[in-house]
Amino acid sequence: MKEKFKDHNILVESINKGDKLAFKYLYSNYYNELCTYAHSLAKDHDLAEDIVQNVMINIWNKKPDLNIKTSIKSYLYRSVYNHFVNTYRQKQKELNYVDQMKAKALTYFADEKSDVIEKKIKIVQAEIEKLPPKCKEAFLLNKINGLKYKEVAEELDVTVKTVEAHIHKALVRIKKRLEEQKHLFHFLLFL
Repeated sequence: MKEKFKDHNILVESINKGDKLAFKYLYSNYYNELCTYAHSLAKDHDLAEDIVQNVMINIWNKKPDLNIKTSIKSYLYRSVYNHFVNTYRQKQKELNYVDQMKAKALTYFADEKSDVIEKKIKIVQAEIEKLPPKCKEAFLLNKINGLKYKEVAEELDVTVKTVEAHIHKALVRIKKRLEEQKHLFHFLLFL
């Protein structure tokens, strides 16, 4: 019985008439081959299977109007390729839309919070200026110049423990000052 479906015209006519055996023949003979082809295009196994399944579903859904002038194999490969291209274009549109939304969100938040960030920076700078001289120097050498505690200790001719104490003191003071201003920042965010 399946031998008759090897003839292209009989296979297409049978599918046109809704012959499930003909469709099953088409599916079982071409599915794996088409998945391999779709995978070579998409580089994604799941997407490749989705593409081939959608092509097969479209063939079944359009069975009364199915008009294949080329070989069935050529038609299937062309259908898989076209479906891949359409899927790729849709994904690109979605990615472009997502990228645009991300850019808008980042721009919005950057614009909205830039004043708050500038105020925080000024508070930190002002608090650094208020630090005792050795504490300030140790903090700047470590946090701004990127020196390790040992290098700061050698530079200032003090022990590493002293450097640790200076950095800790500076961080505690800066953090405390920022916490004091926190309610102000929350208020500014909603203005």
